[in-house]
Amino acid sequence: MITIKNTPNLVGITISGDYRDLDELRDAIADYCQFYLEHQDSPNASECEEMLLGLCYDLRHAYQGDRDYEIVENNAENLGELAKCIYELPEEYKKTIGMVKKQHRYGNLYFSVNVLYPLALYYMYLIDAITEDVYQREWFEDIKYEYDEMRAEKDIALIRCFSQLLWNALKEVLPWDVFQPLWQYRRVYTNTNYFINYPSMYVEWLSSYWVAAAKDRTEREEILPMICLELSSVSEVDEDEMSAPAETDDERFAAMLNEFHSIALKCVALYDLNYEKITENENCRKVPFQFMEEYMNGISEYVDQHGPFDYYSYDLYLDKQFGAIDWDNLEW
Repeated sequence: MITIKNTPNLVGITISGDYRDLDELRDAIADYCQFYLEHQDSPNASECEEMLLGLCYDLRHAYQGDRDYEIVENNAENLGELAKCIYELPEEYKKTIGMVKKQHRYGNLYFSVNVLYPLALYYMYLIDAITEDVYQREWFEDIKYEYDEMRAEKDIALIRCFSQLLWNALKEVLPWDVFQPLWQYRRVYTNTNYFINYPSMYVEWLSSYWVAAAKDRTEREEILPMICLELSSVSEVDEDEMSAPAETDDERFAAMLNEFHSIALKCVALYDLNYEKITENENCRKVPFQFMEEYMNGISEYVDQHGPFDYYSYDLYLDKQFGAIDWDNLEW
């Protein structure tokens, strides 16, 4: 089965599983998200799909053995022991168990890959939004490859399980007073278009900021709440609008709206509080944080003066801001 855990220095998360686990997860993300995104009107849907293919790329290289791998205990030595205590095993079954024990005495081979926390959070929010939205059955009529509703439902189940494991890893390191309202907010409100149109360049910027601004696990624990809140749609919430009472005659619906308003306002307050915290952090003053709107305004001004970015010029732009980062030798 797939497992996800935080890396020792909290640079990111480690996704682990056997060959089949990772292969099926990669296929589910690639197939369903392609199917879903090609039926969206957003001009940024293809860029969004490209970002998710980055995750699929990492998963594929993981199960190919190009990343990390380890032997995981499989309890093979105890195979059949309980049954032997209850009744006498047939000789043929004893031989079979003996062969299996010998074959798997060293455990199962698990493959793994590390993913930076800002990228992991972006993937988590995005696949939550995509799988919580409802596909249209008529979409299956115009696709030119083999895909049907049963496969779609199977893929959605795998992707949601993966997302829940990401949330569980986050719960282990995020303060409860931040995790709980953020989790509640994301459960009751999903702005799919917001995440489909989320600028990939800002996700790259956040990843560089995350590595440059935090030098150890303690500093990353201080900055992580802000990264979580910034990547969610919390920063887009209109505080004045959220403060307005629900105008409806349906009491249950009004109660639900008011509860959402309360959760959203709590998240907005947390966003402001954590922004203040990191701006007061000495290291963060050396590597200033930019929320998305501020970043996009700065990028627009830069492009007006210097022209559009390409792949290499954007890397140079990030290097000038954060210094050259040795991505191949991160101490995860």
